[in-house]
Amino acid sequence: AVVYVMVFRNIRRHGVVEIPAAAVASNLAWVTVWGFLYRTDMGTLFVWANRAAILLELTVFGYVLATGARHVRIPEVRRWFKPGLVASYVCWLVMLYLFAYQKYETPNGIISGLVVALYMATLYVVVELSDMHASQYSLTVGWAKLMGNTCGSLFCVLVYPTNHFLLSLCAITFILDATYLLLFRHRHSVSVRGPAPA
Repeated sequence: AVVYVMVFRNIRRHGVVEIPAAAVASNLAWVTVWGFLYRTDMGTLFVWANRAAILLELTVFGYVLATGARHVRIPEVRRWFKPGLVASYVCWLVMLYLFAYQKYETPNGIISGLVVALYMATLYVVVELSDMHASQYSLTVGWAKLMGNTCGSLFCVLVYPTNHFLLSLCAITFILDATYLLLFRHRHSVSVRGPAPA
């Protein structure tokens, strides 16, 4: 919830979505699968939370679809940005649906949820290492993402202590989230001090 409050605030302030575009597509696919195509065993509250999340994800997806191409520097990529984003959503939707259909998933969707979280955490680090302007991102989102993923990981440790694949997803996601925060703080400290002398 904190992440989305900050994301929508930054849309109003800067006209950019703080979530990497490819992660927006995977997030929408996950809530589509677990909001409508499958029902989590976590209870009615979680079912409706997933369905409500679709409205948030659709809003973000629509905004990225409408405006995201202007932030792409490579003309060839910019031209294919919209169909690529839609294709990414469809691919993730098919993959996540089949993953659960073939019984690789837990009844609450946590494995695919952490795959999507790890994918997003990777993209955040890659974006932070690129030339994106630091003012377009907020430390609050980084911390909220870390805390949210850590809570999910603690759930996995308590409920699935023998699922080593799942726990490895948790560990790698934590490392990437922490790395993002370190990179973020370093970039802001450099921008405050100014560039080092040549």
